[in-house]
Amino acid sequence: FIPYKSTHIKTLGDLNSEYVIISTGVLTQVAIESMNYLNTSLKPFVVHLPRLNLLEETHLHELIKNRKKVIVLEEHQPMGGLFSQILHYLHENQIDSRNFDTISLPDKFIRNYGNQNDHFNNWGITVDKISKKMEL
Repeated sequence: FIPYKSTHIKTLGDLNSEYVIISTGVLTQVAIESMNYLNTSLKPFVVHLPRLNLLEETHLHELIKNRKKVIVLEEHQPMGGLFSQILHYLHENQIDSRNFDTISLPDKFIRNYGNQNDHFNNWGITVDKISKKMEL
């Protein structure tokens, strides 16, 4: 990973790509796998945010503005986590959010047991689902 103008935002891949995956925590590894899996024309770069606060200090707008597709990947429900914070950031910086999507846990109580990968597979937090969303 390469630091991007900030001590707490990291990027991996070709920053000229029109496709971006934003992740945090353990799902950054899934984001990297997706980046490596996708073909050249859809190959995204990965933005890793190790901290969810202080988005205004990250220069994130430079990385996400005017991209064809941005997928926010998180091990959390869609409300109240990384995706919500990014939507708020987009609003504050007057960035169009229509090309943004999320892959996350469902907004309900999780009843299945198993390891972390079992949960990711069960709820569609997978390289395959990321690839399909990137193609839409």
